[in-house]
Amino acid sequence: MELAVSVTVTMTGGTGTCYINANQAGNGNYSAATQQQTWAAALKIGQTVTITTAAPATASIHSTFPVAASSTSGLIVGLSVDASSTGVCKLGPRTIVSGVTNQTVTMLKSTGTCTINANQAGNGNYSAATQQQTSAAATP
Repeated sequence: MELAVSVTVTMTGGTGTCYINANQAGNGNYSAATQQQTWAAALKIGQTVTITTAAPATASIHSTFPVAASSTSGLIVGLSVDASSTGVCKLGPRTIVSGVTNQTVTMLKSTGTCTINANQAGNGNYSAATQQQTSAAATP
């Protein structure tokens, strides 16, 4: 008579290897069985960044507007002014509410495009997300 045992294994990290050993000690009628081992390599979980509050299509010099982003991992999203937009706009202080990163953008010029990058680099359990961007064209 064979007795099958089933278990559910939960991976709790994104790195390393999970080893599962199957043992049967035997009894008065049967000798101990040879240990069987199986394993699974842990993989990082993918994540995405979503711009939850996008820049307006246009914004005038000295005006402000909010930009916000979140990640499916719940990790904090970093917002930054794209290198191509240096001097066109700047970010104000960051706030995080319910996992959403919020920042106010101030337009510094009346020409150019203000592009804001949203990034999440990942950690031991999540891989880096693909960068997302939102832009506003400066107007006088």
